[in-house]
Amino acid sequence: MPAKKTFTFDRTVRICFSAIVAAGVFGLIYYLRDALLPFCVGCLIAYMAEPLVQWNIRVTRMRRRIVPVLLTIAEITAVAGGITAAFLPKAIDDCHKLGELIHRYADSTDSLPFLPDAVHRFLHTNIDLHSIGRLLNDSETQHALNSAIKFMSGGLDAIGGLVEWGVVLLYVLFIMINYPGIMQGLRNMVPPKYRGISNPIITNVSRTMKRYFRTQALIAAIAAVMYCTGFYLAGLPLPMAWGLLCGVMFMVPYAVYLTIIPVTLVCIVMSLDIGNMDFWPLWLKCVATYAITQSFSDLWLTPRIMSKSMNLDPAVILLSLSVWGTLLGILGVILALPLTTVAITYYRHYILGESIDEMESQRPV
Repeated sequence: MPAKKTFTFDRTVRICFSAIVAAGVFGLIYYLRDALLPFCVGCLIAYMAEPLVQWNIRVTRMRRRIVPVLLTIAEITAVAGGITAAFLPKAIDDCHKLGELIHRYADSTDSLPFLPDAVHRFLHTNIDLHSIGRLLNDSETQHALNSAIKFMSGGLDAIGGLVEWGVVLLYVLFIMINYPGIMQGLRNMVPPKYRGISNPIITNVSRTMKRYFRTQALIAAIAAVMYCTGFYLAGLPLPMAWGLLCGVMFMVPYAVYLTIIPVTLVCIVMSLDIGNMDFWPLWLKCVATYAITQSFSDLWLTPRIMSKSMNLDPAVILLSLSVWGTLLGILGVILALPLTTVAITYYRHYILGESIDEMESQRPV
């Protein structure tokens, strides 16, 4: 058993000074959160793309990373462009049809048989259905014209948005090229006398983040394919868009269930189409898609993949996202899991006295 440290005046001053420094660092991050957001988004994208970069390095057998990085960006762009070109025409037709149905529902004064009058009045009173219908029903030419007018009227704000996205892309490019050096630089930022404390924490955080983001992304991708297929078979308009939305929401535990509300509204609108299926068959098919996909993910995918990767409880993940998101906004959502993992690792390693190997061995199997 290690000897208990007494709280001398010198140690108390050091603790207070450390707390002040930590508060100052947090305040600086909060003040610079808007400027740090593009960098953090770039880091996240580069981190997620790093396995593909490593694969391209092995294939090309090049030590310098610039060619594999450019090849990775080209591959991602080609895949995204191909998917967009394949599904965009059908998505535009579905948008036009859905826009017409929303216009019809907005002008309707009769309640639907399956929809209580109170819900019918709430939707008409609190949702601008005509604006949604116009947004979905605009032709490509009109939409492009409206976008150009909006861009011109936006002035510096619109230009600033484009510049910010350009900065994100530059961050992604340079971070991907210098990824190993950046990772080593983060370790070297800690003074040498404190690296005995920081290195185990950084190692554990790196392992945990690698396991969580990449394994959760794999599960989310499989779930997105299942959602796209299920919504397509159910006859829901824009099945790929809804499936991709569910896949993105799947990255946050249980957040995918929030998409049931807009999917239900789309089912209500689709039921207005004469000759189309009624509300209940369409809605029940969508609910069956949620049930099958979630059951397969929760009962088979997650236990086989995620449970072997990390030991963060979903409730802890949700709490960390809520707390850090409230404190730092979008930047806090991005940094929530790394910061929470640092806190948990520090507590278990330096308060409870567990070693990194013990924490690894206690991971669920």
